[in-house]
Amino acid sequence: MDVIGSRYGFEGLTAPDGLTPLSLPDIRGILPRGGCILGCSTRTNPFFLRNGGTTRDAGPDIVDRLHSLGVEGLVLIGGD
Repeated sequence: MDVIGSRYGFEGLTAPDGLTPLSLPDIRGILPRGGCILGCSTRTNPFFLRNGGTTRDAGPDIVDRLHSLGVEGLVLIGGD
């Protein structure tokens, strides 16, 4: 199984360079350190993205992107 991390939560799912592969060496030893190695964000709602004065639902774009990468599952960890 390959694991891909999303930088800054939902922001990473919408940004061109927001996804990063995670291997065992990348995550080894992080439990006692605490915090988030990918960055945290509570300001992005993918179903209500603001762009200037307009909003849009980025959900379909995110699903298409994940499918194009061969992602078969999305696991959300932490946050609200």
